[in-house]
Amino acid sequence: MGFLTTQYKEPQKTTSKEKGKNSTPPKSSEEESELNDLLKDLLTDETPVPDIEPVVRIDNCIYAVRGEISFIVGPPKAGKSAVCLRMVAGAFMKNHNLKKTLSIQTEPANGRNVIYIDTEQHKSQAKALMKKICWLAGLDKRPPNLWVFHWREHSHQERRRRMELIFKHFENIHLLVLDGITDLLDSVNNEVAANELINFLMANSSKKEVAIISLIHEKGNTGNARGHIGAESERKCAGSIVVGKNRENNTHSISSKMIRYDGDFSTVYFQYDPIEKDYTLVSEQVRKLLESEGQQSKEERDKATIATAIKRAFGTNAELSKKDLKTAIMNTYKVGEVVSDKTADRAFNKAFELEIIIETSNKNFKLS
Repeated sequence: MGFLTTQYKEPQKTTSKEKGKNSTPPKSSEEESELNDLLKDLLTDETPVPDIEPVVRIDNCIYAVRGEISFIVGPPKAGKSAVCLRMVAGAFMKNHNLKKTLSIQTEPANGRNVIYIDTEQHKSQAKALMKKICWLAGLDKRPPNLWVFHWREHSHQERRRRMELIFKHFENIHLLVLDGITDLLDSVNNEVAANELINFLMANSSKKEVAIISLIHEKGNTGNARGHIGAESERKCAGSIVVGKNRENNTHSISSKMIRYDGDFSTVYFQYDPIEKDYTLVSEQVRKLLESEGQQSKEERDKATIATAIKRAFGTNAELSKKDLKTAIMNTYKVGEVVSDKTADRAFNKAFELEIIIETSNKNFKLS
């Protein structure tokens, strides 16, 4: 602790001549208070730290944990609400039917509060969601520890104020779902406000020891969350999943984008069952078929991306040396951005492997 400028030191005996020359004035109460405040956050070998406590799992992989924030990303009507409703309902289930819960398992609330906040839908739809949660959980009516709030009619400032009231007045929160987080901001690209909101949710998730799950729309079909709030959320969260819909075969999917406390889970496929009048997992046969198609389409997308980048690197040149081609890839692989040598090297090797480029007789390379 010798590196602390305000560290307390044992008084030492000094001669009368040294007095006044080397003596240090006592630390003020303000300085002592500052030091004590600083040391509150110090971690030592004796600091008690709780183990990671999973709250929601998907396909047996840890997605949301107590004291952390997690996110569900997806385009409108992809099935985000269907997924988060099962996370909420799971907290009240006695037994998880994985076919109906879409491979989602939530730890039981055991009397702790579960909060669902809707900022987008009409009040009638929000109440229907509440009833759906109860139906999924096998309950006749709303349990006293399930709280469903409807904030559509409020401004973003008022929604934020009410979010603060939630953390002020509710104790013992098991799970909090915020549908959706961007409605607490004036703009998804307001960098300062987005950072502050994420930090606010992170701080309160830790203080209240609650798992917070927020829904956010996808940017185009990229799998990335919208705006600066989306970029910031993926850097700070415990887990981020993408819910998608294939409109050609009318199936939906849940895929892992970032799982901090576990490995990625295999994509979960589900669809609406007109007989059950609800979403259920697809059959094993359909799942294998979708996985095969998904892998093929991913390979095709990767090949198309690399081919476009390599063609851009060649420009008007018929052929280039390996060194010149890699330099060109570094400068043109991403428009307006210079990529690293390692990225250029991987792109070059992949292009050669996919036969997008071939080696010429004079050891140069050209497009195939």
